[in-house]
Amino acid sequence: MARLGNGVAMRQRARIALSPAMRQELDLLRMTNAELTQHLQRLAEANPWIALSRRAVFGSGFAAGQEGPAQAEVAAAGPSLYAHVSRHVAALFPPGPARDLALHFLDVLEPSGWLGAPVAEVARRAGAGEAEALAVLARLQRIEPRGLFARSLAECLRLQAEEAGELDAVMAVLLDRLDLLAAGDLATLARLAGVAEAEVAARARALRRLDPKPGAHFAAAPAPPPACPKAPDLRVVRDAGGDWQVMLDDLSLPLATLRDGPAEDRARREAARVLAMVERRNATLLRIVAAIAQRQAAALEGGAERLRPLRQADLAEDLGLHESTVSRALAGLRIGTPGGEMPVTAFFSGTAADGVAVAQVRAALARLVAAEDPAAPLGDGALAERLADEGLAVARRTVAKYRGQLGIPPAAARARDGAQDGTRAACESAAPSARLRA
Repeated sequence: MARLGNGVAMRQRARIALSPAMRQELDLLRMTNAELTQHLQRLAEANPWIALSRRAVFGSGFAAGQEGPAQAEVAAAGPSLYAHVSRHVAALFPPGPARDLALHFLDVLEPSGWLGAPVAEVARRAGAGEAEALAVLARLQRIEPRGLFARSLAECLRLQAEEAGELDAVMAVLLDRLDLLAAGDLATLARLAGVAEAEVAARARALRRLDPKPGAHFAAAPAPPPACPKAPDLRVVRDAGGDWQVMLDDLSLPLATLRDGPAEDRARREAARVLAMVERRNATLLRIVAAIAQRQAAALEGGAERLRPLRQADLAEDLGLHESTVSRALAGLRIGTPGGEMPVTAFFSGTAADGVAVAQVRAALARLVAAEDPAAPLGDGALAERLADEGLAVARRTVAKYRGQLGIPPAAARARDGAQDGTRAACESAAPSARLRA
């Protein structure tokens, strides 16, 4: 602090100026999966290079000849894109592996009519070879209107130009260099094609008459209800070796991929940048929650009474992250565990005394009250003694404080007629055997 005279002091404070990119990273980090899904949907609507598909869709296939849930929905919805293509799939492919592959492609068909996942990924999920998948895709791309199941804008337009008899060497050059066409560089295109600029201009007009989104003209089918309306953001499960593994929940976050296209396209570069940020967000969440699971493995196994003291500041220091980064990442996130779903912040607890976690004391306190003799409720001193017998040494006034926070009346009030049922129910709900609560 510097003094300027006349009692006036000037304080200097260091401020970090955040760039737009850094702000965007922080905004993504603080989003829950539901919020991120909505954000990605808005981005995909504005940027055609971003492709979204449901992560769980590959696991929801159905046997040939059976009607899946999505088919039943669109059957009542009218002539949607899904219903239109479904009829063609049934006509083109007899029951068998080829139809199964076609249905996997149908599962990732976007409303625009474009393919929403790489061919290799569809083939892998279907248990087929990539060559087999490409053969099925070629047949699907013959479905009217042409351009359906295209993997890129160029392929979508190429399929339509081919059907119209306009796919010659000059048109192929334009389709290969859509970036030059978008920039209006007819001179370069003419030189590449070996024709006059007037010829290129004529082909460009023909190209602009084609439809870049052939699926958008169909009636919109109602969105199917989510498979798990309240899916957590992350899940923690035991692997075959008995170790805890943390993963993003596949039902609550779409798979975002970058479409094939020219690397120099500005919109595609922006899409790649945003998707890289999303990947960093996901990796940061997994790293933080994996560290929490490692430190609170006993609580995952035995419930809140086995929580260890853990503060976000300490975790951030151990991970080499800023505390605000951990705070932003975990705000509002929910995690699914073998004991139920809960906020990730439920794993954090201050210290009551002697390295004992506050949440651990509260859980044990609620359990003791729930199990006490209704005719002889335990006073705060007796509860403190019982806790000490279990290795949780806290003062009587601390017991009174936590009892009040749990909404448990004093012993005298618990002994009164009519108070027992409500108190017991409250205590039992506050002390689950294998579950943590915020």
